[in-house]
Amino acid sequence: MKNLLTKKNTLIISISSFFLIVTIFYFVKSDFCYHSQACRALLYSQTSEKIILSFLYLCSSLSLLVLPFSVLTYKMHNEIFNFWLKFATGMIPIVIFSSYFIYHSVGGQDPYRGGGIIFLLSIVYVIYFLLSLGVIFYKYFKLKK
Repeated sequence: MKNLLTKKNTLIISISSFFLIVTIFYFVKSDFCYHSQACRALLYSQTSEKIILSFLYLCSSLSLLVLPFSVLTYKMHNEIFNFWLKFATGMIPIVIFSSYFIYHSVGGQDPYRGGGIIFLLSIVYVIYFLLSLGVIFYKYFKLKK
């Protein structure tokens, strides 16, 4: 079976998930459904709102964690991309689960009102970004020698 996680496919998937985030955010947060009772009932019911928000968080995680590095490694050697991809496939689930744990450990507190949630999430994401950059540049300079 052919490897589906190529540079091109990864870039297309991460860009698509970014645009999907923007589209869902527009429909959920705008007044798009203001005049349509059926649309409001669909988007703002408890079950569909949880599903939409879960899907939004998953797409945003994939987009934010993959897109910058997919763009960065696109013009580099395949070995660099594959090396980073092995790192990312192990690290992204850890980042997502730690984000979920941090968010739900406060018992329903609004993350934008303080309480250190944003700070803790920032630490997790900054560590991921720095480690990813380190992995990419380590392999880049190793191949250059």
